[in-house]
Amino acid sequence: MQVYKFGGTSVGNASRMKSVADLVTRDDAQKIVVLSAVSGTTDKLIRLSQSNLTQGESILREMREQYEGIVVLPVDRPNAFANWQNTPGAYIRCAA
Repeated sequence: MQVYKFGGTSVGNASRMKSVADLVTRDDAQKIVVLSAVSGTTDKLIRLSQSNLTQGESILREMREQYEGIVVLPVDRPNAFANWQNTPGAYIRCAA
C-alpha cells in the first residue's frame, strides 16, 4: 500500500491539483491519499482567529475565491475516480 500526502503549494491551484490527480491515478494500485490545506490556508485561519468581524469577512472572501479557483466540475478524466463511492472520506474532483 502506498501513502501519498499533499499540501501547501503542491495543491495550491487547479493546475497543481491536476498534477496530483494525475500522479495518484496513473495506475490501479491501491493508495491512501491525504490532502492537507492548500497554500496559504493555515496562515489565513490564524489571521481569522485574531480578526474582528469585518476583517474576518474579508479573510473568508479571500479563502472562498481561492478555493473557487481550484475546484471545478467535471474533471477531464471522468473515469479516474470511478470507484470513489467505495472509499471512505471526502471526494473532490479538481479542474483540468
